[in-house]
Amino acid sequence: SKADTTESAAASEAATEAAGEAEASDAQLVIAGGDSAGLIAAVQAAAEGMDPSKILILAPGEELAADMTEMAPYVNAADTDEQFQAYLKQIRELAEGPFDEMQKEIEVTNTFPEKFYELAKENDLYRFYLPEEYGGWNLNELEILKVQEEFSRGPGGMRMHLHHAADMNWRILEDYGKQELKDQLMDKFQDKTIYCNFAITEKTGGTGADLHTTAVKQPDGSYILNGEKWLISHTDCSDYTYVIAVTDQESDKDSRLSAFLVPNDAPGFEIIPMPHMMGCRGAGHAGLKFTNLKLD
Repeated sequence: SKADTTESAAASEAATEAAGEAEASDAQLVIAGGDSAGLIAAVQAAAEGMDPSKILILAPGEELAADMTEMAPYVNAADTDEQFQAYLKQIRELAEGPFDEMQKEIEVTNTFPEKFYELAKENDLYRFYLPEEYGGWNLNELEILKVQEEFSRGPGGMRMHLHHAADMNWRILEDYGKQELKDQLMDKFQDKTIYCNFAITEKTGGTGADLHTTAVKQPDGSYILNGEKWLISHTDCSDYTYVIAVTDQESDKDSRLSAFLVPNDAPGFEIIPMPHMMGCRGAGHAGLKFTNLKLD
């Protein structure tokens, strides 16, 4: 019939157009149709090592034809045990290969090159430990430790940074942060858009109730932060600092202290240089000073 002929011609034209698009894209895998089966096949191929930018999904009709580049952050290497074991091998090779090689430069500069952070992002080392709702993989604690074991085969400073990234960097905000802060920031840990250090230790105090840094509440509900911290790690790559300060000087209980998430670019925030840590070349350590820093 005329209708069948028209439909066949349209299908043939669509197929020709799809073939041309695939050839132009230099794709290694072309999937016709953007249904769930096609997406699963694409994710599986990426998980097995294919470059996501080489996977082309041709959606039917007038739907958008899209490659896998934007889907890459959501590929979960822990979907199956086989994939997870392959990921562990990938991280071991990264630690004992590129990471170990760049340590020669770090021993001289005492600074991580930007390539270190880029490789960590490309290999999901800021993502694997997060809950799925924040772009992570929903790994259990044992699985997280297995990944940490693999990157710990590399240089000590990198191990220290990546261990902190996998825990205190994000977990304090997740466990204790106000909901509006979590809504604003939690999904930004997955690619190191933000990074948080933790500041409790002081020269003149210690790491507990004897702290001297204070946050005094003002009539408008804000706080004024004053004091100093010492031996604070990851100050060179952080955007925020979890600051532990005294808010109730009359108490000798846990209620004496409070935690604040402080932007590192806030007026009154100062980083004080200190000698490097032996065995942790590259991982920044410094003192911090707060002078009439206002916290809303």
